[in-house]
Amino acid sequence: MNKDECEKFYLENEKLAYKFGTKYGILHDEDMMQDIKIALYKAVKTFDPNKGVAFSTYAFTIMANEYNYHFRNKYLKFSFVKNTVIGDNNKEISIFDIIEDTNTVDLDTNIINKEIIDIILNYIKSLDYLSKNLYYDYYFKHLKQKEMVDKYKLSQTQISRKLKKINKSLQKLLAGFI
Repeated sequence: MNKDECEKFYLENEKLAYKFGTKYGILHDEDMMQDIKIALYKAVKTFDPNKGVAFSTYAFTIMANEYNYHFRNKYLKFSFVKNTVIGDNNKEISIFDIIEDTNTVDLDTNIINKEIIDIILNYIKSLDYLSKNLYYDYYFKHLKQKEMVDKYKLSQTQISRKLKKINKSLQKLLAGFI
C-alpha cells in the first residue's frame, strides 16, 4: 500500500482504536490513546491480507501489545534515589550512617542481655509465692493493681509497696549492668 491508501484504510478503521480504548477504559488517557492510534497505524502498514486473518483481529493484537508495553513502562520503572541527607552541620551524610542496622548484633551485647535476663529470672524464682504471683500478674498479664486487690485479698497500697520493693531489689542486682 502506498501512503494515501494507508491513511484512507487507517481512517476507515480508526473506530477500532476507540473500541479498544472503551474496552480497556483508557479513553480518558490521552497519551495512551495516542499510543494506541500509532499502534493501529503500524497495524495498517504491516497488515498482510494473504495471511488469512481479519484486520480487526490483527489490529487488536498490535494495540494490545502496545497497551501492555505502555503499562509496563508506566508502572514498573525503577527510579534510583540519592542515599544522602543533609545533616545538622549542613553536610551530606549517608542514610546508612543514620539508620541502625538491626540485623547485626554485637556478640558482647547478646552475652550481657542474656546475663541480665538470667539475673532477673533467678531473682523472680527466689521470691516467695505471693510476690512471684504479684510480679507475674502485674508485669506479664498486665493486670491493674485494682484488679489484683480482690484476687490476693490485699489493699492496693500493699500491692504497690510489694511491687516497688521487688523493683528496687532488681535495680540493685542490675546496677552493674545498666
